[in-house]
Amino acid sequence: AKDALHAVPLMARIRVVGLGPAGADYLSARTASLITSSPLVRWRTRQHPAATDFSDIVSYDDVYDGAATFDEVYDGIVADLVALAHAHEEIIYVVPGSPLVAEETVVRLRAHDVEVVCEPAVSVIDIALARLDVDPMAVGLRVVDALSGFDTMRGPGPLLILQVYSPEILAQLGDRLPL
Repeated sequence: AKDALHAVPLMARIRVVGLGPAGADYLSARTASLITSSPLVRWRTRQHPAATDFSDIVSYDDVYDGAATFDEVYDGIVADLVALAHAHEEIIYVVPGSPLVAEETVVRLRAHDVEVVCEPAVSVIDIALARLDVDPMAVGLRVVDALSGFDTMRGPGPLLILQVYSPEILAQLGDRLPL
């Protein structure tokens, strides 16, 4: 029985940490510690204000540069992360914002045979709620994705629309929002 226990392979793990929505002041101490103490760390992108506080960043910016679509980017990142996790048992994957808010790579990672552990992080939603000084439950706030179907934008309550990352998406959004 003891030999059988040792024959069980360890599950490959990808621990996802978020940089928060802005500079290092929104970065948790745990996230900073995991980034600096882990032997294998990959960043989705260097293009984040909190990234300037770290050296030796290995990122997927080249995948963004070489792909024609976001689907290609996400598939390339996920394939590499899964292969690395299987080869090394655990990898730290650093994303902008929170791993649990509008992070397509995390959704795609969960479809693979790896354990995905998401560490808590401040999200853009937290910042928006603090600036608006509202309780989302009290006002019936709905959070929607600007890139998804616009049926979710109809209905009661205020909307917080995420993923408006370019003037083109903002223009498309303005054309499709109900009056």
